[in-house]
Amino acid sequence: MPRRQWPAEIQRSEHWIRVAIEEYPAALNSQVCALFKWDTRDRIDWLSPVAPDDNNAEYFDREFLNRLGVSDLKVPLSDFWPKGGPRWDGLAKTESGKLILVEANVLH
Repeated sequence: MPRRQWPAEIQRSEHWIRVAIEEYPAALNSQVCALFKWDTRDRIDWLSPVAPDDNNAEYFDREFLNRLGVSDLKVPLSDFWPKGGPRWDGLAKTESGKLILVEANVLH
């Protein structure tokens, strides 16, 4: 399966997006809505990383689309996306159908 599981104790960007989703979802969702100027009533459902549902996995290749419920691509994924990348740190969708793909990065 095109997914990579991270141990819970990892301290990279994957850890911090997991902390935001698990411990501060309202604050994270508020920031996402503000950034994109979305209606805050449009509920965000985080699909990854979530524990224990997916063991805090990163999804890539066709599996990230499966996780988001996307099945109707007009062009096959392999025609425009290289196999094996990128690996999304976070996946979500809104109640209205907006998709959120997160590649987290920690600045030092």
